Amino acid sequence: MKVLYPYWLLALGLGLWGWSGCHKAPARPAAPPVPAAATNFPASQVDPSLPPNESLFQGARAFRDLERQVEMGPRSVGSPGAEQLRLWLQRELHGLGYKTGAQVFTAQTPLGPKKMFNILAWAPLASPATQANTIILSTHHDTKYFTDFTFVGANDGASGVALLLELARVFKERPLTKHNLLFAFWDGEEALQEWSAEDSLYGSRHFVESLDPPQTPFKLTTKQIVAVINMDMVGDRHLQVTYDTLSHPQLLEMLFTKGRDLRFEKNFKRAELGNIADDHLPFLQRSIPAINLIGFN
Repeated sequence: MKVLYPYWLLALGLGLWGWSGCHKAPARPAAPPVPAAATNFPASQVDPSLPPNESLFQGARAFRDLERQVEMGPRSVGSPGAEQLRLWLQRELHGLGYKTGAQVFTAQTPLGPKKMFNILAWAPLASPATQANTIILSTHHDTKYFTDFTFVGANDGASGVALLLELARVFKERPLTKHNLLFAFWDGEEALQEWSAEDSLYGSRHFVESLDPPQTPFKLTTKQIVAVINMDMVGDRHLQVTYDTLSHPQLLEMLFTKGRDLRFEKNFKRAELGNIADDHLPFLQRSIPAINLIGFN
């Protein structure tokens, strides 16, 4: 079985779409090691061929989606802005013809129990076989919680949501035929107090814990996921994608190679190195190939 990854669209979207955003200080500790199985992916399973080199990605429309989120104000866990975002996202995705579901759960946090929600969207399956070849495209929708100033997360939160929503529009126009796409918007990526393994990544951790046996709205299992592509902090005007050494090495190298092939060398320099804990980490720890697209530095 060969896997055709839609990296060309991701590269075009990242390269053609930029704005001034808010940098998040690199305060996270180094991520823990992941199982060897998560980085052992035979080259024979990956088809590096590209579809015709054209982009359906509309950067101006994505930017409007970013502005709309910022207008909602802070979207930290449990805030009114978070609820407004949930309703807006589900309405947009449903309007595109996707099935949607909210994975609602209560997380134990340093600030006590907090109700959180992951927003999931998927196209009607062409056949049962496509679910067995699922690619997850994901981002987090929450913003960092601050008490001393108002943080609206133009880059750290809104940019990833805007990118993923625009990609949902693109793949509606050009759907994959042999693979299923699951669009996942995670809650609780940000720490409520100080970043740690327990105080971070609440939504993606909960999703992974719900895979076997399948308890998500999509009824997905670990073995049905062929790759996870997570997106975070992709809104800088002069975006340089961090070469995340925690990510699946082969898939990450494919992304950077295709980005450069499409003449976005300035965005994919391999010069910005990082070992970044983000929402791809719970999947890697479950031996699921995953990469993180992030402009962290």
